[in-house]
Amino acid sequence: MARKSSIDLLPAETVADLKARMLSGKFTLDDLTDWLNEQGFEISRSAVGRYSMRVEEIGVHMRESQQMAEALAAQVGPSFKDGTQHRMLVDILSTLAFRVMTHAVAGDKETGQGGGASAQDLHFMARTLKDIASASKITDERERAIARIAREEAAERVEEAARASGLSADVVSSIKFAVLGVETSGAGEAG
Repeated sequence: MARKSSIDLLPAETVADLKARMLSGKFTLDDLTDWLNEQGFEISRSAVGRYSMRVEEIGVHMRESQQMAEALAAQVGPSFKDGTQHRMLVDILSTLAFRVMTHAVAGDKETGQGGGASAQDLHFMARTLKDIASASKITDERERAIARIAREEAAERVEEAARASGLSADVVSSIKFAVLGVETSGAGEAG
């Protein structure tokens, strides 16, 4: 078994900050090494460089996944709003996340690279999948709220038009029931 990187032994919060700095592209290896040393950790520039290559490899996979999702969303177009395609994209992203994690844990058998994912890497991937599921739930709730608001607005327009045409309160109530799918009370008396 390969020796753990000195960075893998750092506190999870420090590693998360380091990854964020690396992925931002705003810092050189020297900047990152100096930052770690300022935090009280004696980490070599070469260790930072090796870790940076690991993070970049994961970043490449994540960017590829995002590009694939964006390309699919562009092809799906307006029908994306019904939620079916969103769920499909969530499934695809979940599959890609699993592949990235499998590669990170087991490595590439052909090249012998990768492997050695830390508990923090597993935690990061689990959190990513949780965020994907949460986003899906939020999207579903948003779609239901939008549909409910649209039905209510349509019912108000129907009621206004029906009353303006002199229809009875019972007819207005029946029309609103057909639009909303629920009984409405207090339809009021027609003019």
